[in-house]
Amino acid sequence: MNRVEKDEISQLPEKYRPLTMWSIIGWSILFNVFFGISFILTLVFAFNRGNINRRSLARFWLLLKLLGLLAIGLGIVGLILTGAMEGIISIIQDFISGITGG
Repeated sequence: MNRVEKDEISQLPEKYRPLTMWSIIGWSILFNVFFGISFILTLVFAFNRGNINRRSLARFWLLLKLLGLLAIGLGIVGLILTGAMEGIISIIQDFISGITGG
């Protein structure tokens, strides 16, 4: 990045400044550390009036989380409908009873 570009970026309002590579990495880690807390943070920043680029990044992670939840839900429904869930539950119960000695 040359001097002219740096000057142009420094004159932009905070709302329009681009995110640096390290800030993108930091925000991505923050949006994915703990599901419950990070989901709330992702929602807050996705609908925040702050930096537009951070808001777009948060919306990206929110979309990925929602698609992941949808895929997991469809997978569980598929397992239930095919009857495979009963076999999985019995395997888990056998495993737990083997651990506990019961």
